[in-house]
Parts: sequence; C-alpha cells; structure tokens
Amino acid sequence: MGLTNYTALSYCWGTPDDEQTQRGRTTADNFVLRHSQPFPITELPATIRDAINLTKGCGLEYIWVDSVCIIQGDVEDWLTEANRMHEVYANAYFTICAVSVDSASAGLFHSRQAWNYNIEPCQLASKRISIRSSSVRELIQGSTWSSRAWTLQEEHLSPRMVYWTPQRMYWSCSKCLVTEGESRGHSTSTAVAHPPESSFLAASRSGLNLHERWYDMVESFTKRSLTNPTDKLPAISGIAMRYLRYRGNDEYLAGLWRDTFAMDLAWRTSVYLLEVQKPVCENQRIPSWSWASLPCGHPAVMRRRHCGSGDEQHTLLLVKSQPSHADEGGLAETTVRSVQVKGRMRPLLSDYSRRKEWSDVSVRSADGQEKFSFRGCVDDDVYCVDLSRGLVLAYEAHREESIGHVDYVVDADRMYQGTVEVECLELGQSEMLLLERCESKYNGTEHLKGYRRIGVSWDFRGDFFDGKAQVEIELF
Repeated sequence: MGLTNYTALSYCWGTPDDEQTQRGRTTADNFVLRHSQPFPITELPATIRDAINLTKGCGLEYIWVDSVCIIQGDVEDWLTEANRMHEVYANAYFTICAVSVDSASAGLFHSRQAWNYNIEPCQLASKRISIRSSSVRELIQGSTWSSRAWTLQEEHLSPRMVYWTPQRMYWSCSKCLVTEGESRGHSTSTAVAHPPESSFLAASRSGLNLHERWYDMVESFTKRSLTNPTDKLPAISGIAMRYLRYRGNDEYLAGLWRDTFAMDLAWRTSVYLLEVQKPVCENQRIPSWSWASLPCGHPAVMRRRHCGSGDEQHTLLLVKSQPSHADEGGLAETTVRSVQVKGRMRPLLSDYSRRKEWSDVSVRSADGQEKFSFRGCVDDDVYCVDLSRGLVLAYEAHREESIGHVDYVVDADRMYQGTVEVECLELGQSEMLLLERCESKYNGTEHLKGYRRIGVSWDFRGDFFDGKAQVEIELF
C-alpha cells in the first residue's frame, strides 16, 4: 500500500461528562466493530463530524482523530500511539486546529458575526494599502484550545495547518501565512518565512537554535492545563522525539537533556507558588529537579545565559541517570527518578548567620531599582527571606550578597523559621541549585547523599564556591 494523504484534528475534548464526546470514543467494547466495518459518523460529536466534512471537501479520504483512532482506556494502545504523535502530526497533509470551539460537541460550522468582508488592497504610487488583518496569534490568544497542553505539540509538529477561528480561517506553513479573504496573489502575509508555529519544526530540521526553540516549547507548555497531571511528560514527548531525531546522541532526562544538563537545571518558577500544594518527594514520579514537577499551569522560566563555571574541573558533571519507567521505541512513559552528579557544594548560610527582616536591608535607588545596604551589620553574617516573593538573601561579612529564588511557599516559610538547612550546588558562574537533604543511597562502594530541589539562584558572588571540592551526590 502506498502513502496516503490524511488530515489530523487538533481540538478540545470538553468536559468529561459530555455525552456526545463519550459516545464518540473508540473503546474496547466497540473497537472490533469499528475496525471491521464502516460506522455512521452520527456516532461522533459535532466537531469531529465537521472536521470529517472539511477533509472530504478538500478531496481527502482520511482523518486522524485521537479519541477515535486510539482505544480509550487501553493503556498499551495509548502508549503505542502516544509514541507516534510526532509522526502522526508531522506527516499529516495538514492539521485542522479547532480554535473556535472548546469541546468536541460544539461543532465547527456556525454563522459568523464579524469580518465577513474581502480585503481588497489598492496601489498608491509605490505603496500598497490594505485593511490590516488580525493575526492568527491575536485571535487564538486566550482560547481554550491554546491553553490545552496537548495542542502545543499537535501545532508545532505540523508542517501545514488550517486554523479554524470564530471569524475566519488561516492557512499556515513554513513558507507563508494566509488569511481567508485576502485577494489571491496579494497576500499581506506571504513574506513570513517561518511563522512562530513552524519555528520549532524548522529548527528540528536544520538544528539552528534548536535548544532555544526547545526552551520556547517548555515555557509555553508549562503555562497550559492538563486534565490528567500524569500526562505532563507524555504530552510533550512528541516534541522531545523530534528534538532527539536531530541530536541522536543526546539523552532525554525528564524534560531536560544530558548535553545541556547544567543549563537545563537552572530553570525557575515565573511566579512564587503561594497557594500550591508541594509534591511529596518520595511519591513523585517526576523528580524535583525537573520543570515538569511543577503543578500544571504554573510557568517555568528557562535560563538562557548559562556560561559554565569557567573552569572545566568545576563544571557540573552528570555521572549517571536512573530511569524509573522506560518503554521501547518512545519517550511517552520514559522518565528518570534520580541522577548522580558531581559538582562543588557548600551551605547557603554560614554557621554564624542570623536572620534579619528583608525591609532592614532593602532600599530603593533613585531609578526605582532594589538595592541592599548592610550598614548596620556589615561585620555580621545575616540572611533575609522575602515571603511575598519567595526570595532568600545570604550575606557574609564584607562580601557581596547572594540571592536565591525559592519554588514553594512552604520552603520559604521553613527558611524564615530556620528549620531547614539549605545546600547549594554550583551549575555555572552565576547559577546554583538550592537543595535539601532527603535520603541517601548506597552505590556499591559508598553511601551517596541524596538531595531534592527547593529553588535556584541566578545571582551569587563570584567566589562563593572558592576552596570547595567537588562531591558526588544524587538528585531526586
């Protein structure tokens, strides 16, 4: 059988109690019947029916829809198909992105209320004038579709997309971005070489700025929602597979990469997690050092200016990784519970540090920037915790202060109360992890100290680790 053109559908399922959506799913009970003979599309919810009709209208006979093509409730089939997502969307003739609806039962075809006009450009001397067309990004921003975690890889793995928005359709590919209603031959968007939607796909083919594009994906992904939190890594595994296709000698480590591991470890939370229940280290499938350990919808900010330690013997070394789940041929169920690393460590605070209030040392300069003054304690070792922002400051007599960013309010509270001992692991010249001891492990020759992440620092003094030897530890 030769290659067959097909479309793929990217859409929102809606609420779990949606009767149409539940009735349209392929399950173990109806799989044999659906697989062996045709079945009426009236069994399917309206959005899927409309996508089928759109596919037919384009002269294509096949469409891929996850709830129909994957046996729902069958873990083995789900795992097989999840590991093929990068192929399903990358090989589609085009992907239908159902931006206009927030459920499978809503349907695509509705009367439009606005923008039912053609854009007719006109020539004025050497200039061309036309009505400004709203960009697809402006229209989908804030939509339920764009807030769903799974749609990130469905969009960014697709080489060609039709965005079905409430007002109009948009066509997007690596060569152009065209709006419904634009006069043929006078598109205002054809100069776009690589629209944002295809930038990762372009980078995965050329390798140019691929790691930067991966960071773009992670930052967008962590803003999004998931119905099932355990889908965190599977929902971005297609992007990871595409990344690995170009960098085949790299190793995927729970959302991070071996070749850039120290740099990848330096992520931080974009906002202080005040009201969020912190995951329990021992029971968590995703390790604390991965951005994927954050609760869904809480964005991570990746560190993009990592320059190493400046000395090879002081560079963080990844010694060994410990996979806790591994499947054959894919990344959907592959994660890593712990890693053994070697690097310089020291306590955040000296034995003589005493706490002062943040307001005692924080001052504002004329330009509004926050500065610190230790005029009343210049000869002392002190620390401060800003509970409103999750910041911790460590000052040692007559030296420059170091500032860390704590992930969870519970740990900031413990640091304020002095009930937790924080260790620092050097990542680079200006990056270090803030760690807490959690368990030890025997590696055959010695007991390795175990640690979990509680925060990160992007701002510490240059001699902070001077005189400290490298040690081998395990990060959980």
